Amino acid sequence: MNQNIEYIIIGTAAGWATFYLIRRVYKAFRIKDDGCEGSCGCAATDLKKNKKLS
Repeated sequence: MNQNIEYIIIGTAAGWATFYLIRRVYKAFRIKDDGCEGSCGCAATDLKKNKKLS
């Protein structure tokens, strides 16, 4: 196999691996938006109450 093609394959694999790791880190540390803090009576308030009970 030509050496340039090998570099392209390795670069593509490394690029996808980097993309995957960045995406996983982002999802692990992002703040989930469940709505308000629970004092207004919106639908998110009911969801939060149900999560705390279970």
